[in-house]
Amino acid sequence: KMQQDRPLARSRLAADQATLTSVQGLVTAYRAEKGQNPPDKGAVLGLLVSPPKFQCPGNDFDYEPATGALSLTITDDARC
Repeated sequence: KMQQDRPLARSRLAADQATLTSVQGLVTAYRAEKGQNPPDKGAVLGLLVSPPKFQCPGNDFDYEPATGALSLTITDDARC
């Protein structure tokens, strides 16, 4: 039902999740090369050619250095 009601918002959120998956791949490659996770979000951003372009306004990502996990700050497509 949500996809029928808000298909564009759902697509934007899916695009943001795909962007996050790409960034997660860079973190994984960093860990494989260096034997540790990037120390902070700034280091993760330094792996990118340019900052990620999220489709949902105000969306960003959080980074947990201990685990190397990334998460979207907005996961509700109603806010897209």
